[in-house]
Amino acid sequence: MAKLSKGSIRALEMLREGHDFAFKMKDNGFNVNGSHLGALVRNELATATDVQLVCECCGAKRKVKRYALTEKGKTFSQDGE
Repeated sequence: MAKLSKGSIRALEMLREGHDFAFKMKDNGFNVNGSHLGALVRNELATATDVQLVCECCGAKRKVKRYALTEKGKTFSQDGE
């Protein structure tokens, strides 16, 4: 497995805290981008599922990815390689 960047490690921590969408991570002060989360998926530390969210006030729909930890992601430690 390739060594994870600081951003990917922070994204993994945010997933462990229960932030399953990128916008939730951003709302909590982490400027996540797709490469951070993509690295987790490529290294089988997380999965990504396409979901459709509907805005409660206007009904607008948008497709986003929901991320979930795998068993490997739950126990992963960069130091433990």
